[in-house]
Amino acid sequence: MTDDSARRPDLDAEWEELARFLSGESSPGEQRQMRARLARDPERAALVQALDAALTPADEAPLAAEDVERALASVMARRDMSDPPRSSVPGAIPFRRRQRWAWWAAWLPMIANLGYTFTFGVHDHTILARSLIADIALPALLIAHIPAFFGPNRAERHADRAPVPS
Repeated sequence: MTDDSARRPDLDAEWEELARFLSGESSPGEQRQMRARLARDPERAALVQALDAALTPADEAPLAAEDVERALASVMARRDMSDPPRSSVPGAIPFRRRQRWAWWAAWLPMIANLGYTFTFGVHDHTILARSLIADIALPALLIAHIPAFFGPNRAERHADRAPVPS
């Protein structure tokens, strides 16, 4: 059996040399060697040309300062218009009314974990102890987040505080 690694070129070194060639960082001698190799292998030359074309940045004129300022003002105006609703519970994700199903759906893994706990926990007390932590913590977290999911939304809270015109 012969050693194929002696005949096979070092691919990492070839890729490094190719990367230096495409980025313009190779020495003049390395550039001559790479051009000679590409002249002998038209298939590899086509691949290198495709790589070079993909790495060449597009010729785009820079934007005028007025255009940049106008775009920034537009983005800032849209950001100020769409102030996201804040939750009444700090750190809770604000959900819209139609997304309250997520609160109910969060009970499914808890029920599945209860089944796991009482199926496998009977045989191993470590599993039982660790699973009970999740079985107790998840319902406590879900109950603590009831105001975030089912309480009044931001618009309703602000409507309650608005002064009544006389």
